[in-house]
Parts: sequence; C-alpha cells; structure tokens
Amino acid sequence: MTNKIGQSTPAEKIPVVLGEALRHKLARVILEQDIGPDLPDDEIDRRIEVLDQQSIDLKRDARRNDFTKVESTISTAAGKIGLPVQSPLSNDLGRRAIDLIRAIMDLEGKVLDGEDARAGARPLVAQFSDTSVDQFVSSKSVSLSEFWDKALKLYPSKDMKGNIDAIAKIAIIYFADIPVATIAAEDQENFSPGWRACRKSTGKGMARTASAGTPRLSPRNTPSPNKTRSTRPMRQTRRSCRRSGE
Repeated sequence: MTNKIGQSTPAEKIPVVLGEALRHKLARVILEQDIGPDLPDDEIDRRIEVLDQQSIDLKRDARRNDFTKVESTISTAAGKIGLPVQSPLSNDLGRRAIDLIRAIMDLEGKVLDGEDARAGARPLVAQFSDTSVDQFVSSKSVSLSEFWDKALKLYPSKDMKGNIDAIAKIAIIYFADIPVATIAAEDQENFSPGWRACRKSTGKGMARTASAGTPRLSPRNTPSPNKTRSTRPMRQTRRSCRRSGE
C-alpha cells in the first residue's frame, strides 16, 4: 500500500473536485473532436493503444492505493475552485479519481474511433450534474461570494440587501469563500449558533429579519450532509463577528 497517511476527504467535497476535473478533461476531448486535425488510421490506433495501456496501469496503481499519476490532475482541479487537497490523496478520493480518469480515457478512445464525444459523455456528466454536456463543460462551480451576490440582485429592498450583505460577510468568515455545493445542510445548522452569537454586534432585529428572508445556501445538487466533517471553532467565529461589527 503506497498511501498510508492520507486522511479521509470530506464526502461532500469529492464530487465537486471530481466534477471540476471532468469539466476540464471533457472540454479538451470535445475540442479535439470538433476542431482537431484529421489523423491517419495508424496514428489513431497508436493513441488508442496508449490510452488502453495507461488505463490498465491506473487500475494496477489503484490496487496499491498509489494515486501519483492522477494527483496533479486532481490538485489542479481542486485549486481552481479553492479546495486544495492534501498530498498524497486520500484513498476515497484517489480511488474515485482513478475511476473517473479511466472512464475519460475510455471515452477518449471511443471518440478517436469515431463515436460522438457528447453522446458518450452523458453518463459521466449525469454523475455530477443534470445539465447538458455543453452546459456542464462551459459552467463553473459557484462560490459562496458569487451566490450571495446573486441573492442581492434578487432582493431589491434596500433593507433586505443590507441584511443579506451582513449575513454574507459573516458566512464567508465562517466557511471561507468555498463552492456552495460543498456546504452541506449540517454545516448550515452548525453556522446558526455562530450567527446568533453575532446578533449583539450586528443587531437583533437585523438577525431576525435576515433569518426570515435569506435564501438557503444549498443549491439543488448539494450533496447530503457528511457527519464526519469538522466545523470551525465557534470561539473564532465570535471573535470574527465582533470585528465585523466594529
């Protein structure tokens, strides 16, 4: 076993990171299909053989929990959405990453052999999104700050905008500016005590109004709660809240 020290990755983060990796890999495959050069048959056959051998090698690596060959891809994807992952990759993330990369290799080989990339990619995309393949490839993960910015545009009332903005600042202090999809329902419940602790510094009336009118953080495809996810110390949140209310 190669990976003996990797800690488990929070379950709600794994689909977000893998989805980002798929998005960039799939974009390349589709681009090569649409505007790539026409290759002679012997070059196509050679590329397919290379992909097949790389897939076999990854499968063997997975047996030993060796995720070295996919770590760069996963780390890059995680960095793009502000969710850095540890090195070496944890076994749960690493094995699922290898499964995904092998599935992309299989798709790429079929596309080289004449199949349509978008049709072949639908089952892969469906694991992470209910949008079309083209929409998935062109979209991006929504960060907490982007979510709140959109919420501000949806609530035209001046008072409501102020309330939402106040909660947003504290939420970003508490969670950091991470993708909304990684914030599980349990995390929102854990955030509530921290928000209540801030009412003295931000105003009880504002807190009551905001709690009644604030949209939920979780988007439609937010993963189910992960009970193993650690929460930020409430003491630190209270200190941050006091600073924001000064």
